Amino acid sequence: MDSHTTHPKHVVVLEGYLSDDAEHRLSMGPLLEFLKLRDKTRYVMLTSASVEEFRFSLEVAKTVRKGGILFLSFHGFRGGIHLTTQKVTMEEISSWLGPKFGKRKNWIIFFHSCTTVNIPKERIQEFMANTGIQAVIGFKRRVDFVDAAAIDLLLLDWLQFYVNVPRLWSRFRRLYKDLVKITGLEVYHNGHRT
Repeated sequence: MDSHTTHPKHVVVLEGYLSDDAEHRLSMGPLLEFLKLRDKTRYVMLTSASVEEFRFSLEVAKTVRKGGILFLSFHGFRGGIHLTTQKVTMEEISSWLGPKFGKRKNWIIFFHSCTTVNIPKERIQEFMANTGIQAVIGFKRRVDFVDAAAIDLLLLDWLQFYVNVPRLWSRFRRLYKDLVKITGLEVYHNGHRT
């Protein structure tokens, strides 16, 4: 997306181990480095293999001064994410973030994990209310890592140019409708699917 007006958003990535192969580990790092060079996107990457590391990383995310995108890159299940050997639900994440997390800084939470947002709308509304965030983004189905990375690159780029999430999503899903359909990407704003 080419534009002269940006609305910079820091990206704070909490990343799990997406493969068992340490030598050929899948990571969002190269994608974010590309966005840094292209859009000057600022990011922080934190690896979280245990609940303790994950909670510590959430505390680090809270220290980011400007609003941003909390990008949770893990394997997922309906209503939560998998750490290496443990499951964490959206309700646990919201309790650890607290109700003031998103209110001051216009945070967006992007669940880069399969099926996490394939839950009743009421749970997403409750999650948003309990964290004060402006939007939840995620996949409703199982998605291939390359397909997900392609749509992540596009969406993270677009998010640097938009303040109005419903307007962004309306335009984005129209232009990339096939990729949105393949990945099952959904965007919720104020608890409603936009």
